[in-house]
Amino acid sequence: MSMYATIELDRSGTPELPSQFDPDGKGLVYGQNLPKITDELDAIAEEAGVTPITAFFDDSEMMDDDEREEMGLPPAEPKWAPVDQGLKTVRALLAALSNAGADEGKLWDLRVSEAILAAADPTEKFRFSVL
Repeated sequence: MSMYATIELDRSGTPELPSQFDPDGKGLVYGQNLPKITDELDAIAEEAGVTPITAFFDDSEMMDDDEREEMGLPPAEPKWAPVDQGLKTVRALLAALSNAGADEGKLWDLRVSEAILAAADPTEKFRFSVL
């Protein structure tokens, strides 16, 4: 099962992939690498003194209320965070990974996330919707 962590904004919804990341219009997507490297990213965030990226992950839409009840889980409560807090984390992760010579796969999702958060209205809240 593929899992994606893509940005959703509380008022304007899920932004499109910025065109600079898919200049040929191939329908590229982002967010598939982030869930695979959460332990590494959270360790880097802790070292950098910023909020761990998983604090922004929200899986509240992975199951509907009936499925949650069937599994004995409470109703889901979406998690939202200030855009500037997410941007601070993403930029710290990008800096650390770039300095360490990380491969492009790890950097690409973070670069897309940085572009989306930097372009967002700073009064909005965001989350990485995990599906």
